[in-house]
Amino acid sequence: MPAALLYNLAPAKEKALLALCDAQGVQGRAVAPADQGRALGDLLGLPVPAAPAGQASAEFVPGEMLVLSGFDGPALDAFLGGFAAAGVPPIPLKAVVTAYNLAWTAPQLYRELSREHQALGRRP
Repeated sequence: MPAALLYNLAPAKEKALLALCDAQGVQGRAVAPADQGRALGDLLGLPVPAAPAGQASAEFVPGEMLVLSGFDGPALDAFLGGFAAAGVPPIPLKAVVTAYNLAWTAPQLYRELSREHQALGRRP
């Protein structure tokens, strides 16, 4: 089942996005600050390669971010295309979970996405 992890969205944006998730059969989850240092795969219930002791982080995601998993191409297009119709304002930092970032924490992913946006001349 496709899944969406929501980080630090304003209450109205979070509510609209969770409603879109429900409408499209996506398992939506607002990630609490206490869980933001856990591996993405762990939050999604996916097997995660063993991490060195102490890898879990007490860091927090400093801004909004959306992490998606389990979408095929058409489902991803439909989900992202549904933002406007559902009244979901833009979320600049979005990522799809891959084998490469599965063991990352959300703060690690946020830093990487922020660097990519800065390199492209965009603000996170």
